[in-house]
Amino acid sequence: MNKPPIEAQIVEINNGPYFNVTLYNVPRIGDLIDLYSLVDEAADCPPEKHYEVVQVLHKLYDVPENLSPDSRESFVAGTHLVTVFVKPSTSNFFD
Repeated sequence: MNKPPIEAQIVEINNGPYFNVTLYNVPRIGDLIDLYSLVDEAADCPPEKHYEVVQVLHKLYDVPENLSPDSRESFVAGTHLVTVFVKPSTSNFFD
């Protein structure tokens, strides 16, 4: 069974930028993220970001039991939103 995509935001702590992304796996605290921002590239800003995950917030919605199978499938796709809070990283693993 294929994993459904998860709508997510990568949010830099301390009022930094945020990035809308699609995930197939949720990163864990301490994971490193090498993010390439097509939005920043289009705006002539440095597109490559190096981050470390500091917290993950899951926003979940319950699914009504009385939905038809077709309605349930489309509804379930938007029931898990993830916010990944990150801090800039200078890890040597990015070299």
